[in-house]
Amino acid sequence: MLTLSSLFRFLCLLLGFLSLSVGISSSDSFAESRTEYKLKAAFLYHFVQFAEWPGQVFSQENTRIHICNYGENSFGGLLEKTFEGKSVKARRFLVRNHTSTIEMKDCHVLFVNRNVDMTKKNVQQLLKQTQALLVGETEDFLEYGGMIQFYHADKKIRFAVNPDALDRKKIHLSSKLLRLAKIFRSE
Repeated sequence: MLTLSSLFRFLCLLLGFLSLSVGISSSDSFAESRTEYKLKAAFLYHFVQFAEWPGQVFSQENTRIHICNYGENSFGGLLEKTFEGKSVKARRFLVRNHTSTIEMKDCHVLFVNRNVDMTKKNVQQLLKQTQALLVGETEDFLEYGGMIQFYHADKKIRFAVNPDALDRKKIHLSSKLLRLAKIFRSE
């Protein structure tokens, strides 16, 4: 049943995503790049709000949600600023940049930077090492088994979701979030 509270939350989410999709150019200027990664950090926060991991992932009540950046730190402090002082379902955040493959097992969201050489084999290896929501920005990321991929369309940042990859890790995204995504289906 749709309550007034859930309707309000959905409208806030929709407005938030629409405002995040402000136009940006895909050129490499510093200001535009900074704006792009500020938007991506905000998207990551919203993804966490509408994601559910299997129960064993948060085995302890006070487990923080680990947001990890794998590869070059294109965020330049924006991840920390975005998640600072915030919580989701009473869980605070811990942001880690330049995450090593050893640290990945503790990640709940793993952002894979476009500068990381992503092949199907590399993505599959990442999936073996972590229970994280795997988010990337390279062109074939979803084809290789990634879960959420950022892409540019009409000078805006959009995202696509691979439901099959989410199902394999038993991570569920809210249908409200999925309505805003382009859905990728492997053949």
